[in-house]
Amino acid sequence: MLGGVSIVFKKLFKIYAENHMVDLLYDYTSILYQKMMSIFPYNANQRLENVLGELDESIDFKETPGTEYALYAKYLCQKMINDNLHDQECMERYKIGDLLNEIDNIYTFDKGFYKADYLKSIVANQSTMYNTQPRFLYENCIRRCNVNVCKSNFYYSLGKWNEKHKRPVEALKAFRDSYRLDPNNVKAIFKLAIERKRNKEYEYAKNFLQEILDTCPDFVELGNMPLQDIEFWYKSIMLFSLLIDSHFKGEWEEDAQKFLNFVDPKQNITEIPNKYFIKRMYYDDEYIKAVLDAMRCRVDSLHER
Repeated sequence: MLGGVSIVFKKLFKIYAENHMVDLLYDYTSILYQKMMSIFPYNANQRLENVLGELDESIDFKETPGTEYALYAKYLCQKMINDNLHDQECMERYKIGDLLNEIDNIYTFDKGFYKADYLKSIVANQSTMYNTQPRFLYENCIRRCNVNVCKSNFYYSLGKWNEKHKRPVEALKAFRDSYRLDPNNVKAIFKLAIERKRNKEYEYAKNFLQEILDTCPDFVELGNMPLQDIEFWYKSIMLFSLLIDSHFKGEWEEDAQKFLNFVDPKQNITEIPNKYFIKRMYYDDEYIKAVLDAMRCRVDSLHER
């Protein structure tokens, strides 16, 4: 087994056992994984298979407390393998219908583990045969969840599904509910800012964007933020700069350049402070470069839209 992968996922096992956060960690890793494929084209799926092996070796699925989280990790790895194969125009290794049925095994260990429905929703999105299911799965998560921050994320996912399926009114309502339940949800805030800009309500749009920008008043704090929040911070800068007079753009362009310097994969990785989120999440220089390259590709795509 690749030593680095083994160490990283052993740490993840500890995290989900102690904090039940495996879904959040995996979800964001999967967002970046497609771009990382360009750097690790030959062994990406093997790395995921290694993770599956590590799970099977490390966890007794009948006896270990928190087995539902281990199963969540296992089935999400299988979903990610299918994603990678799809990008290579290959047949999925794990049949979607079978995987959806297997995810139901999670309820054997915890009947109230509604996040299994969330996992089913993102698996169902992989196939046109099942892509009508996520709407009802998201709504089920919303009904069963009693934590506003989590419920906010489910509303956001529901909004994205509605957006994808050309249901703009329902999408906007879901994004508003997401923001109502968690005013710090930067994804929901950004969606509402875009909606205000689309309606030419520029002052309202700027107010929403300012909420995101205020999460990082000092660039020194940027490195301590989760990577997803950093991306939305940059996207907010770029959108904000479109809404202000040209003679005010210089300051915002300087902040944008600081971000681009931060995600520059050619920088000396050893000079990144150890306290930064990316150093704590990805200890290996090769992984850090891959993640930075992924982030840079994602934000570069903004300029192509």
